[in-house]
Amino acid sequence: MLRKSLLLVFSLGAVCVCAGARADVCFQYDGQAPIVAKGAKLPPPNACIPVPLVEQDFQPGQLSRVGIATGSLCMGDPGSGNPIVVFQYTYDACGGPGSYFESATCRIDILSSSGGGVISLPTENPGSKQSSFCNGVFTGLLPNQAGGLRQFTDQSLRVWDCTNRNPPFHVPAGNILDCNGAALGPSGARRFSFPPPDGMMTPRDR
Repeated sequence: MLRKSLLLVFSLGAVCVCAGARADVCFQYDGQAPIVAKGAKLPPPNACIPVPLVEQDFQPGQLSRVGIATGSLCMGDPGSGNPIVVFQYTYDACGGPGSYFESATCRIDILSSSGGGVISLPTENPGSKQSSFCNGVFTGLLPNQAGGLRQFTDQSLRVWDCTNRNPPFHVPAGNILDCNGAALGPSGARRFSFPPPDGMMTPRDR
């Protein structure tokens, strides 16, 4: 749980909001690399905060494409239904091959992943305990190519408090060539993006 976390206590239609300490908030699509909003926390209802996000390795030994995203994190009106986290992001991969760009707005229902009668974020990826819907666009291009955007929808994005994540948060080190789009990049590298179904991505971006 978030330490002294933001508590949204629902009682007879009233909501008590208790401010919480800053934490780290993780987002991840099924089978893809996680991305972390360092030092973020859920805002109070009907409020939004800007969040910088840093892509993390998919798992130890399986690198990401060292991307960065910017976004907005909002908490919905508690009187209008289930507690909804609204998340908008714009993501660019750093590592090759080529480039990858994605932007989307997502709504995540966190009611079922909360516990103890308190609306809060879980401390690990909640999997199917959360439901979500994202609507966005993406493109993946080889060096010096031009192309348009493609629309997608996805229902696999999850959010949780990853303050005590293992391995811990880090901004990937390395060298400037990690952003060389002409390079192939690490074999099997994952990125923070929706998981495209077979046939949706072009061969150059698989």
